[in-house]
Amino acid sequence: MRYNTVTGIWEGLPDAPAGSKPKWDRGSWLVYDGENTIYAHKAKYHEFWTFDVRAGQWGTVKLPNMPFASSKTGKNKKSKDGGSAGYYDGFIYALKGGNTCEFYLYDVGAQVWTELDTMPQLGSTGKRKRVNGGGDIVVGRNGCWALKGNKTFEFWRYGILPQELISRQGVTEKSATSGEMFLKLTPVFSGRGAKLQYTGNSPIAVQGKIYDQTGRLVYMLPRLVFAGAGETKLDLTTLRSGVYILRLKTESGLEQYCKFVVNR
Repeated sequence: MRYNTVTGIWEGLPDAPAGSKPKWDRGSWLVYDGENTIYAHKAKYHEFWTFDVRAGQWGTVKLPNMPFASSKTGKNKKSKDGGSAGYYDGFIYALKGGNTCEFYLYDVGAQVWTELDTMPQLGSTGKRKRVNGGGDIVVGRNGCWALKGNKTFEFWRYGILPQELISRQGVTEKSATSGEMFLKLTPVFSGRGAKLQYTGNSPIAVQGKIYDQTGRLVYMLPRLVFAGAGETKLDLTTLRSGVYILRLKTESGLEQYCKFVVNR
């Protein structure tokens, strides 16, 4: 059903697909792309359907299901209580729930699920807790904000890179800036570690953040001050091999991005 905010009346719509079992259990969720499509995920059975808002009809073909097996934990779990999701700019971010901490990304265009880092089990309670009843998530331009539920008040943020910097294959090949480039940046890697060579004009203070190829925030650098030409050391010992983006932001709000590759 849908609620008409103008008339204040509930209006009937076609029933959701019955699929293998007609019951849509706790942990099922809906997300809307803001244009014409509602995505509906059925807990326990992991059936994934679309609803065309303009046509008022359900799609006849199921989309790829959220994985039962986790590549992070090595376990097979069903989505249950606490299962929830949010849509942003062509991607769906979803918590599996069901007393797991599993977290997934669904690429709407490519129709592919990718498992992301699990939500930390150890939080403010001092006990290991997983996502269960009461868990929920919302998504915005720079992150996901999630409640763990499960009789806790735990509230978590998952940082993501703005989607315009992420291609279907991962991080974009080109750097991006907000306004004009304020620094010429060159990452340098050697057996002795990593350095960032820079060339600029007037002294400028920046906050640095590093994101992986899925757009996840993986590292925050201390406040840096650049003046003229020089170099600064980067402690990247905690990063695995892969493609990353360094984001620098000035106190005035200018942003600059630099792509680099870590090889171990």
